Amino acid sequence: MIAQQVAGKAARDALFLSSFHVRALPAMMAASAVISLAAVLWLSRMMVKYSPAKVVPVGFALGSVALMAEWALSFPAPRLAAIAVYLHTAVFGAVVISAFWSLINEIFDPHTGKPAVAAIAGGGTLGGVLGGVVAWRASEVIALPTMLPVLAAMNVVSLWGTLRLRSSAAAPKAIAEVSVVPETPALSPLREIGTTPYLRNLAWIVGVGAVTSGLLDYVFSAEAVHRFHDGRALLSFFSLFWLTTGILSFGLQALFGRLALEKLG
Repeated sequence: MIAQQVAGKAARDALFLSSFHVRALPAMMAASAVISLAAVLWLSRMMVKYSPAKVVPVGFALGSVALMAEWALSFPAPRLAAIAVYLHTAVFGAVVISAFWSLINEIFDPHTGKPAVAAIAGGGTLGGVLGGVVAWRASEVIALPTMLPVLAAMNVVSLWGTLRLRSSAAAPKAIAEVSVVPETPALSPLREIGTTPYLRNLAWIVGVGAVTSGLLDYVFSAEAVHRFHDGRALLSFFSLFWLTTGILSFGLQALFGRLALEKLG
């Protein structure tokens, strides 16, 4: 899943910046943020209604179909396909990963889940390294749009994995159905953020981080386009960048991830 996200980011940036001037990037980033927000609200409602165990595999299946459709669109309308891939990454990228963590939260309770979460996060950072390697090697042997079927294949693997998790998610659900749990009133997420200092501080951290990341992403992309003009060269550059980031992240996760979760709290 993380390998698909990392390779997808490299392909997204290479496709868009080789089709449009970098001045079009801020508008595209803003549009993708709005669409991502709408996707988060819709997905959260679907998970409440149907449970993450049902929603997450459907998300991966739809993502695979959409990637194949964007690949077909890249032949007659490459610029339109570049826009579609950018928006696709906003909808099916971090949003589906967030839904995956909701599925994990259904399977494990907070106490027994600490070692499992550390292992999952370590696997995710390793996946980031593999995604960077796949995109880097692919940039030398295939055309840039052909990365889209490769990403679709990664989605299919993620779909298979989440289907296997369904049986694990069913056990806690069955226990919950046997236990008598008193009903709790429906909570408003925005009201909870406004009245809970801890959640409010987290919201500020995420918001400031997103703004900073967006500004740095634009400057970074502008410099990349200034030095690399060909789509394959951009794909190779971005994939090497994400590969290096993945290796550093994997090292930090392997050294401190489990320690932080189990010892520091």
